[in-house]
Formats: sequence, C-alpha cells, structure tokens
Amino acid sequence: MRLAVTLLLVLGSVASVSAHVMVLPTASRAGGVERYTVIVPTEGKSATVRLEVRLPMGVEVVAIESKPGWQGANRPFPVGAATIGWTGGRIPPGEMMSFDFLALNPTAPRALTWNATQWYEDGTSDRWGEGAPADHHASTTSLAPAQPGAPVREGHTPGGARHP
Repeated sequence: MRLAVTLLLVLGSVASVSAHVMVLPTASRAGGVERYTVIVPTEGKSATVRLEVRLPMGVEVVAIESKPGWQGANRPFPVGAATIGWTGGRIPPGEMMSFDFLALNPTAPRALTWNATQWYEDGTSDRWGEGAPADHHASTTSLAPAQPGAPVREGHTPGGARHP
C-alpha cells in the first residue's frame, strides 16, 4: 500500500510538471548561441491559440521558428519587456507542440527565467512564472561561464549590427 501511494504521488507530480509551458535547455553557456525550444502542452478542455514568452534581460533573439498555421513574432523592445510569441494556430486539448528560437545568451553567467502566457480558444489564459499561481512556475536556464578560449560576443544588437 505504501508503495502504491508513493508511486501515485510521484506520477502526479511528474504529470503536473510536464503540463507546464517549458523552455529548454535548462543549461547553456554565457555569451554563446543557443537553440531554445518552447514546449507547449494543452492540458485543459480548450485549445491553445496563442503563446508569448518574455525574454530575460540580455537575451537577443536571432531567429524564431516558422510553423505551418502559426505566425511567429519577435518584439525586442521595450528592454525588460521584450517578447517572442506565436499566434494563429491551434493545439488541441491533450496535445502539445514545440516552437524553437535561436538566441545569443548574455555574456555573464546567471540564471535566465522564462515567464510565459498561454491563451486558449475559450478566451482564458494561464501565466507561467511572475504573477502566476505558485504551481505555475517559470522555466529557468542556468548559464555556465564561457569556455576558456571561446570567442566572447561583444556589442551586438538584436538585428546583428555591432555597436561600440
């Protein structure tokens, strides 16, 4: 009986974690280029129709994935409230999709926090991270120091232009 209860608790906690909007990987290198994946499950009874992810300070998006039926957008300003998002498609209940984007990481090692909002066909929404219920935590990515000898990017802007 004790084993059954323990198994039920573990499986229940895994299910609730897997239902969250997640940004992967959970570890990367400071100053590096990373391909991030946003995993978006629809756990309720209404299809997901829009997703927005607020970018951590210092993350510069180079490109976002184009998905059939979805319109991607990179809104780099205002600083501190920059977002990427996808609209126009539909993720039915019980299904999931992933969306990728390529970004330049900040040059200093630290934890990146990915706050997200997911909108549903019935007009409701869920927040993940800041301003959300405690069980709707944000994904994080830990930035390790750049490898010795690796080129460090300096003075880039979101459009790829260099500045002093």
